Amino acid sequence: MTEDTVSKHRVGWRPEKLREHREAHGLTLEQAGERLREAAERAGLKGVPVANAQTLWSHEQGEAYPG
Repeated sequence: MTEDTVSKHRVGWRPEKLREHREAHGLTLEQAGERLREAAERAGLKGVPVANAQTLWSHEQGEAYPG
């Protein structure tokens, strides 16, 4: 099983839920990324990967697994 295959077949992982949740809040990919960066900053998290539109889209498509 390749790394790409693993990210698309995690038990219980439903990437479409990310898009549904984002859209339910009326956020674009760019807006969601900005909110995530702001939340990480407020929490004082260090070394958090960049939450940009491309990264969020790949999570929503099941191309990458968050975390």
